[in-house]
Amino acid sequence: MTNPGDSEVTDESRLSLGINPSRTTNLELAGYFVAAHYHVPDPNAPAAAFSDSTYTYSAPRLGFVWRPSAPYSYRFSAGGGFALAPLADLLGTNAAPTCQAADCVTTLTNLALRPEESFSFDAGADARVSGSDLFTFDVYRSNLYGQIYRTSQYEPPCATYATQYGNLGTSRFEGIALGFKHDVPHGVFGNFSGGFTRSFVVSVPNSIYNHGGPCNLTTLVDCQNLAIVPGINTNGAFGTAVPYAQALGRLGYRWRPGTAFDITANYFGNNNTYFRPAFVEMDAHAIYALRKNLSLMLTLRNVTGVYDNPIQTLSLANARGAPAIAGPPSLLNGEEYGPRALLLNMQVHL
Repeated sequence: MTNPGDSEVTDESRLSLGINPSRTTNLELAGYFVAAHYHVPDPNAPAAAFSDSTYTYSAPRLGFVWRPSAPYSYRFSAGGGFALAPLADLLGTNAAPTCQAADCVTTLTNLALRPEESFSFDAGADARVSGSDLFTFDVYRSNLYGQIYRTSQYEPPCATYATQYGNLGTSRFEGIALGFKHDVPHGVFGNFSGGFTRSFVVSVPNSIYNHGGPCNLTTLVDCQNLAIVPGINTNGAFGTAVPYAQALGRLGYRWRPGTAFDITANYFGNNNTYFRPAFVEMDAHAIYALRKNLSLMLTLRNVTGVYDNPIQTLSLANARGAPAIAGPPSLLNGEEYGPRALLLNMQVHL
């Protein structure tokens, strides 16, 4: 646990230059510089001894926009990022395990935990076909280095579950996103946004599978973090899935500003966070303007009642296997989206 002597300090600075190479282009160049410092107690040193760690980071950033004509624009951006590890992740509990009956839990200190670093790019285009129609398209990729993850290791024969935070190797987030919006003050309106996503671990240090080991991937002796599997859609944490595809579509009719009705459909693709096969959930909204700044909105949530059980059930029929690097897959029970509900809200626009 933290105490008044624990600290983490980050000094950030940016240098930027924006220019217009031509009448239709805009270019911004920047430098990003960080110095981070930890001052935390060292459990392996004498009492009241502290450990100090300093990390520095620098990266370029670039943004470019080209507008060949008023309706069209093309964008590109790239740059690095830096995120300090939370202080509590370094310190752990710094105390004896907490026990209930025969089970004990402790969070171990990891003074070698590093901040996360990343480098990303995005390329996209916008097209306003008419005054009310807008198309967008983006492709992106982000490499994350040293992603922070939490591991829990059972330590026999003491029945102690030891939790500790560490760093993965390289993780990657990439995908394609597209959208369309048709917006009018009166008449039929709608919008669509969707995309395809890949979020996966590219490489990991061998030590994450090794607990005093070497790890035996056949008997699973001295092994941990077997749910961290490079190449599958995940964010590096057990039980946290990332869907390969997502989308949202809305179609409605507007009588006047502030008074409208619409149906909204949400698509959750395979590998979604509900641990269900791909499905569509629908909502209906009706909004009525009482005054210029006051309106009522009626929402019917989950119109079709998909996965609307109000009670979470745990059964093999609802379970899906989470991939593991060795041994049988761990079973994750399908989550409920939520019951059908009718909601009435009053909205005040200031």
